Parts: sequence; C-alpha cells; structure tokens
Amino acid sequence: MKAYFIGLVIMGGCLLYGCHTKQEKGENSSDYSADSQSIARQDTLPLPIDTHAASSVSTEGWTAKQIRDSIELFFGKEYDTLPPHLRKIRGNLTSLWNTDDSVFLQLIIAEKEYVEAFKTYVFNSPLIRIGGGPYDRPPEEAISMDTTHFSMRVRPNVYPTNIERIEIAITNHTDLEGMGGEEYFIERFDGRAWKGIPQPTAFVALGYPIFPNQTRDDFSATLMPELKENPPGLYRVRKTVITGQGAGIVHYPLAATFYLSDNPEDYEEYTRFASRLHEPRPMAEFKGGREAMIRFFEQNLRYPESYKGTGTKVRLFYSFTIDSLGMLQNPVSLPENILYPRDTGKTYDEFRDEALRVLRLMPAWEPAVNRIHGPVSIDTGLFFYFNEEGKCGIE
Repeated sequence: MKAYFIGLVIMGGCLLYGCHTKQEKGENSSDYSADSQSIARQDTLPLPIDTHAASSVSTEGWTAKQIRDSIELFFGKEYDTLPPHLRKIRGNLTSLWNTDDSVFLQLIIAEKEYVEAFKTYVFNSPLIRIGGGPYDRPPEEAISMDTTHFSMRVRPNVYPTNIERIEIAITNHTDLEGMGGEEYFIERFDGRAWKGIPQPTAFVALGYPIFPNQTRDDFSATLMPELKENPPGLYRVRKTVITGQGAGIVHYPLAATFYLSDNPEDYEEYTRFASRLHEPRPMAEFKGGREAMIRFFEQNLRYPESYKGTGTKVRLFYSFTIDSLGMLQNPVSLPENILYPRDTGKTYDEFRDEALRVLRLMPAWEPAVNRIHGPVSIDTGLFFYFNEEGKCGIE
C-alpha cells in the first residue's frame, strides 16, 4: 500500500510543514480529566463566511488524497486570520498523512470533545482515522537520577498559569561532554501522582553540547495553555542527557520541578525578567538566507568517486559552531551521525569528508547577535544527503 506523508511539527502552537520529526504514537491511556468546556465555549463562535465546515458538504466519492489535500488547504490559511475555535483545533493537530484508502490524523489531545470539534468544523469522513494523545507514558514511572553528574533546574521557578514556555538550565558536573536534545516530558502533580499535560508530540532530532563543568541555559519547554488550561500547582519537566559514543553511551535522566500560579506576587521574578526570557533566541544566518545556503551546497557537494556505481545513498549530520565573527568552528560528524544507512559496519568516511570539505568552503555567516552582549557564538548543525544520481545537498 503506497503511503504519502506530510510532516507536521507543533512548536509553540505553530504548524510547520515538511519537517523531519521523531514522533511517538499510542492510544490515549491517561486519566487526565478533560475540560469539557475548553472546546465547547469556542464552538459557539460562528464560522467565517470564507471558510466552511467540510462536514457540511458531500464527500461521497472523494479519495483519501483529496480529503488530505482539502484538510491541508483548510489549515493553510494565515493562523492569525482564523477565529479562536479554529486556532485551537489547528493547534491540536500534530501530523497528517494518507494511504490509498485512509487519512490519518494525530492529535495532541485526542479526547472526545477535541475529536468531535474537528469533525464538526473541519472534516468528517469515514475515511478519516483519528488518534494520538501524549499520555501513553506511565505517569507514575519512577525516575532514577544521579545529580552528581548532571543537574537541571527551571528558572525562574514560578510562572503564571498562562505561560507558553519555561526556561531550563542544565549543568554538567563532569569532565565529559554531554549532549542534550529538544525532547522533554511535562507532568503536573495532582496530589497523588504525576499526570502528563498537553505538549508537542514531535521534536526536531538535534543534539546540543553541554561542555564539561559548564552550564547551558538555553533549553526550553513549551506548555500549551491555548489547548487546555494548566491550573496552579506543582509541575515537573523531564529530559535526558547522554555522554559517550556508540556502545559506550550513558543516559542520564533528569527532572526539575516548577510552579504555576495565578498570584502575581508568586511569580514576581518571572515578571522582572519576562522581556528577556521571551525575546527571540539569537541565531546565526548564512549570508543570503536559507535558499542561498541550499544553492551553495548543491553547487559544491560531489558524490564520492569510490562509491559511484554502488547505488549507495547516505544521510549524515554535522554539528558545528558559528563564532562571533561568523566563522565555522569545531565541525564534528561521528560514525553514529550517519543517519542512513544504519548498522552496516561502515563509517562512510568519504561522505563525511566531502561534507566537511564544503563546510570549510562556506563564506562567513551573519553571526548571532545578543541584545545585551552583541555578536555571540552559537552551536548549530546541518543534515547532508548524497545519492548516486548526483543530487547532493542539505535538508
């Protein structure tokens, strides 16, 4: 059965198409109680006249691809132009794909009210299969932590209940370089157990170095108050840091608690630093932007001669630093950074060497600029692909 896939990643309530994501799937097994009014109170709003609830039109004879394309078009409108109830429905959608005879939707919250809202205001067809929910991890799962190696904290420690993002710092107490990713899991303590709360279910598979005996304070986690209210109380965020390579990798599970409150006196520290906390993170940029960078690598990358005629296709990752002058520093691609093919016993050095050759040809970037400190160094990375047809580039 042929499948067509459109990747959707929800980060901060936005819908991004065409991203490569890692996503967990499962039935909604949590006993987290639904707010039956959270969708319903938005449903009383009339639909705008330039939009239609697809369930109000006949879909008899439609193919799965036509339905998928219609849903994609429906959500392709500018987010700010959508009425509140459609923003909430769109923000709850985490992935969309189709086979020849079915359309599959994954939702962040797959409770009845949210499923019915989608069917009422967007599309209702017997070809649609709806699933999802981030609660397939046992909320009472014990965490074994060794804070002598790594420690994590949320700062400030108290936020308002309508907060969309918390800031996280991880300290490396070892002489080894650690690596932390974007993935996290957030839970609320209900007086008896820790219960999962709505959050993105897909994350970009990138790692960020945490250098020996240093603190990295630019991790964050997204809460989604626009989907379901987060009440005052005690919360915790969980992440994992790794050290080592290959068979020597060691995983360090971390957890840090924080509070949400409706009392401004409780989150006074957050109020003082709010403007700094939520300003955009500084990012370095290839001169000319993303399109210019894609063209540069497509024009300069070459498929290794020794592999021609073998049909070998390779996908790999390089991490590197762009310093405060915009120059490339510390490019690294380890054998385990070969993302495809996996477990062949080969290191594909020729492909990694070719990617490094072209990385070193790059012109200086526009450096990242911090509002207070000016130009700063920033860690980033690129995914490379090579195939025998001569099409090589970055993703």
